[in-house]
Amino acid sequence: MTIRNSLTGPLGTVALWLAFSGMAAGQPATPAKRFEMFKAMGTNAELTVFPVRLGGRSMPEVAEVIAVSLEHAGMQKLDWTTQVFPRPAQATFDQVTTAFGDFVRGNTAATEYSLYAEFLGTPGAGVTEIRGVLVDRAGDPVWSYRQTPQDAEFQKMQPKEPMQCMVMLVNGLREPLGLPDPFRPDGFEGRLTRRMAERTGLPTSSERAAMQKAIETARANAASSDLLVFPILAAGRPDPKQAAHLAEMLRSVPFGKADVATAQPAIEIPPVPNEQQRLWRMARGFRDYLRQSPAAAGYALFAEYTFAPDGRPFTVHLVLCDRSGEWVLVDFQNDHSPDFQSLDLKAGDDCDRLVAKRLARLLRQPSSDGK
Repeated sequence: MTIRNSLTGPLGTVALWLAFSGMAAGQPATPAKRFEMFKAMGTNAELTVFPVRLGGRSMPEVAEVIAVSLEHAGMQKLDWTTQVFPRPAQATFDQVTTAFGDFVRGNTAATEYSLYAEFLGTPGAGVTEIRGVLVDRAGDPVWSYRQTPQDAEFQKMQPKEPMQCMVMLVNGLREPLGLPDPFRPDGFEGRLTRRMAERTGLPTSSERAAMQKAIETARANAASSDLLVFPILAAGRPDPKQAAHLAEMLRSVPFGKADVATAQPAIEIPPVPNEQQRLWRMARGFRDYLRQSPAAAGYALFAEYTFAPDGRPFTVHLVLCDRSGEWVLVDFQNDHSPDFQSLDLKAGDDCDRLVAKRLARLLRQPSSDGK
């Protein structure tokens, strides 16, 4: 019998797995070998994300965003839990790794793999360290991720917000797995994505279909229509002057006329790290407002700008509705978006430039070749 034949069939598969893991020779599997086994499972690897420690608090909602991001990258057997890992106080990275393994080992993990992360820092000093630990059901380490200001990736990204930390962590895991960018427009949408959509207010399929019709109408009518720009929500505060600057930019392209609204909608936007949740809460709030108080123009615009601790723009969200509140465009931009990256955003006026660019692009009539 050749070696090749001895490794075929059910028993041969077991022998190959044992040899691959190092256990056939009585050797314990190393983290590197465990990771290769995890990688071999590909998108079918079962993984639970535990609440992320952020600012001294354990936050299940951040774990959900990480799980959904990995799902968008193609992983199909993911979940997240509200069960908190009781992290030892003042623990080093190695101590956290050992303690999380012990915790998983003693609590009958629901999936083959478990992931824990923590983002260290303070509001004043910003992010000082990003940690991630992946263990198997036995609590043995499979993969770890650690970034500090001394590391090249940290210096490149300069993370200042939880979302940036999450992106670094997710990319740190999915890149060696060979998974695609979870933030691409056609990312995989599975069970977790649908569950999040139901809870966070993401649009239904019928609402998306209505928006498609509304944007087609707007593309045909924008140049001859008037626009009412509501005070920009900048760093959490209404800013009529910023709205006036934006309206000035929009008076010729893509709208024929643009003015500033005097009213300020009372829209509550939850302080959560889930950007989609913030965006669609804002969109639903603005729609509800206009349904009660229709705009004195063909279209109405509401935007929110958030800023990093150093004052640079972090996110730009916009909602464009018709006069009665029906959605035309709901759009978000951050430093992972091409149009955001194409502009050197330093202040609110630069955010206005980005909004103008997005509206001009999205309301432009497609050419005959579809471009």
